[in-house]
Amino acid sequence: MKNKISSLLKGKDITILSVNENKDVGEAVALMNVKKVGSLLVDDDSGKYTGIITERDLLIHLSTCTKDLCTYKVKEIMTSDLICISADDTIDQASNVMADKNVRHLPVVSENKIVGIISMKDIINSIRSGLEAETKYLKDYISDKYPA
Repeated sequence: MKNKISSLLKGKDITILSVNENKDVGEAVALMNVKKVGSLLVDDDSGKYTGIITERDLLIHLSTCTKDLCTYKVKEIMTSDLICISADDTIDQASNVMADKNVRHLPVVSENKIVGIISMKDIINSIRSGLEAETKYLKDYISDKYPA
């Protein structure tokens, strides 16, 4: 059975960090820095998620902005096309979505509600730990330590 996104979420802090779309970008950057995250979900005044702001959004906009980046509103530079993955999807599916859509952060949805966010780092760590376990079992098998 393939590892599902829901199992990946069980091993991490699933606190959903967000920023209001009308806040200054400087506030979003400060929150990202304090929480040591590469993205924040963006919500409107009603609490509905309207997008995501990522490190990449900041860099792209910084290269073209004509005023202090910190004075822009989050909604001016966020990515409004929110690409999500289901908690029932597999880690392989999430990896494929990230590669195909060129994104490093995916909100995870269960029952039409965002229940967490996974990053490319989460995917890599999951794959790495799976490979480490597989390597251990193969070494045990080769050295006759594997129970028959």
